[in-house]
Amino acid sequence: MGYHNDAISNDIRSLGYNPSPISEAEAICYSELEADDYTGICFSFGAGMVNTCLMSAGEGILRWSTTRSGDWVDRMSAAATAQEDTVVQQEKEHSSFTIGEEVPSNPILSAVSLYYVRLIDYTVQHMLAQLVKADSLPKFTAPLPIVLAGGTSLAKGFAEQFKKSLENYNKGDLALPFQVKEVRPASNPMRAVARGCLLASQL
Repeated sequence: MGYHNDAISNDIRSLGYNPSPISEAEAICYSELEADDYTGICFSFGAGMVNTCLMSAGEGILRWSTTRSGDWVDRMSAAATAQEDTVVQQEKEHSSFTIGEEVPSNPILSAVSLYYVRLIDYTVQHMLAQLVKADSLPKFTAPLPIVLAGGTSLAKGFAEQFKKSLENYNKGDLALPFQVKEVRPASNPMRAVARGCLLASQL
């Protein structure tokens, strides 16, 4: 990450610009949290990683990434059904399924559906652990929205499953230090990062 950041920054400087890198999830915060005073948690579910940012009043407070996302779902589903990753990917992207529901006529889609549940559970548990152990978080007086973006989040039932996972794990030692206003998809999950980068450049 550091190498790519430095290399691209040098190229941009050579064109006469002053680059200021931000994470995908921070860009989504700028794109999607205007009505919430730029305060909330945004997720970028890409192919290889999930990037997350907690923002408060326009300032990125906490950022982290996990290495399970869409490719992980493909890989695990392929192993479970003795198929190639590419076969699973094609089936996932060109067929209809709902996360958490089995597809009796299609073992590949059944595996994909269930591994999406595991992916979301893992992401939610990691978020709770990060926020519980975080030092000196702001005192949030209003409930925070959670926004989901990225290609992996486009699967049917994604936001609903995220809400279910949050209800299951947001308790006891892993309880969030604030209330959740809502869990919602980004207005345009595939373009939220680009829109957020544009808005951030104008601030």
